[in-house]
Amino acid sequence: MRLSQTKHHTLRTLVVLASLCLAPQFVAAQAVAAPKAILLHQVQAGDSLDSILQDTYLPGERPSRGAIVQANPHAFVDGDARRIVSGAVLTLPLASAPRRVLAQQPTTPVVGTVEMLDGKLTAYYDDGQRVLTLGQAVHEEDRLLLDSGRAKIRLFDGSQLYLQDNTDVLLSKLEFKRGDSNIGARLIELGRGGLRMISGVLKPEVTAAHPDIRTPVAVIGLRGTETVLHYCAKTECETSRGALPGGLLTGLADGEITLGNTAGESTLDIGDVFKVADANRAPEPAPEFQCAMLGVGCAPVPRCEVPRQRGGQGLSRKRCR
Repeated sequence: MRLSQTKHHTLRTLVVLASLCLAPQFVAAQAVAAPKAILLHQVQAGDSLDSILQDTYLPGERPSRGAIVQANPHAFVDGDARRIVSGAVLTLPLASAPRRVLAQQPTTPVVGTVEMLDGKLTAYYDDGQRVLTLGQAVHEEDRLLLDSGRAKIRLFDGSQLYLQDNTDVLLSKLEFKRGDSNIGARLIELGRGGLRMISGVLKPEVTAAHPDIRTPVAVIGLRGTETVLHYCAKTECETSRGALPGGLLTGLADGEITLGNTAGESTLDIGDVFKVADANRAPEPAPEFQCAMLGVGCAPVPRCEVPRQRGGQGLSRKRCR
């Protein structure tokens, strides 16, 4: 009887050891079937692990320093949490992970996470659709539809996508290879609505044939930039920015972009707003929409005062200036 128990114990030990050896492959397989929500954070000069955790999490949701060091051995000298490597990319667990994993998941790679959400955001893919929640992963080739409200998507290269209400965006391609050059490929397609994009560390080789952003009437190449877009297929669209005309409006808040189609191409400077009416018309300046797109050059809001009444006679009228 003891011999049988000893054999059973030995067999069990071998099974455990084998499972530990196969753990990386098992985790990788699980990640494809049900990816966990994570954030990627590039360490900046002056960052400490404590400051990163403080900026990323609420006090009750912060992971332990040891867990972060264990998950990112490349980012700490000799495993010391106090000696963080500037420029390293940390993999951080997202505080608000999905409460449940949908049975049917897309098979394309995970390219980012939902970092902020106010409204209903739906992801469509080849095999179905899913309603996204805060912290849930987004995949390459996901078509994101935001019915109303606002949403923020953080991509794995650090890019940030801010979606406005009634927006249709396709995450067509994001191939990111970490390293000194941070090379890869990126393509985001705006079908309708409003999008603000702050590009990350990815440095794709952008050409007219391989732009960063594609719309129905023009393509856009980014150079470390922050740009604001709105595309309307109608004659005019009512938006949170007010009434905007049909076609594409593009505003540049920082960096440099090229905007073009078969009719012509323009390079935008910071503060520029350009309009592309349709695919057969070249981009042209539209400074009248600078306020709506970039929030600059807006007319001051009138400041009104109610004058004092004298002797209780007459009606007081507001004087605005």
